[in-house]
Amino acid sequence: GQLVSQRFVFNLMATDLGTPPLSSMATLTIVVTETNKPPVFLNSTYYIQVYENATIGTIVAQVQASDLGTGGNVNITYSIVPSSPFGVNPRNGLVYLTSALDYKIQKAYLLTVVATDAGVPPLSASASLNVTVLNVNKGPPVFTQPNYTVTVPDNQTIGAIIFTANATDTDYGQNGVVRYSLSPQSTLFSIDPISGQVSITGQLVSQRFVFNLMATDLGTPPLSSMA
Repeated sequence: GQLVSQRFVFNLMATDLGTPPLSSMATLTIVVTETNKPPVFLNSTYYIQVYENATIGTIVAQVQASDLGTGGNVNITYSIVPSSPFGVNPRNGLVYLTSALDYKIQKAYLLTVVATDAGVPPLSASASLNVTVLNVNKGPPVFTQPNYTVTVPDNQTIGAIIFTANATDTDYGQNGVVRYSLSPQSTLFSIDPISGQVSITGQLVSQRFVFNLMATDLGTPPLSSMA
């Protein structure tokens, strides 16, 4: 039958066939030891999403394995490979951030977490850790200067481009795409939302106009700045 870890004690008797028969006894002790079994993870793959601006020390997940040999997980030690911005608490399996992330540099990490028991010899099991870094809109567009002054003759033709706004956004993807607008709206001037070119749309008279230039990115949420 199926043996479990336990101890068996028997009396051994040896008897001869003489007349009268004589016998003697000895004790036989059998110790059945449990075979060490490797740990088993609750999940073979863990999927994690973490924002690129998460602070160092942020806990992003918890992995857990059970030791079938002991019926628990108290003797399991966790580790993570290869080297990355993530670490794991060797005792409780909490996965945390050890260094800063940058979506532009690396958008995903494929890691392996290892659970090792305290058996002799020690046995281990592994699970995959798939980490996706989420892009964050970190800052608004920045104009090349805070104020602009443009001088235009009052006989300038309609449609003439008199100025080109320029703002830069170092964020990645849609977070770094800039769109332009003028405030307040005018019937005499308009701005191309993509190129930032300001053109004349009506007949000018000699006077001074003041507008706010706005540069807005396409991030979520959108961020903007004014000049």
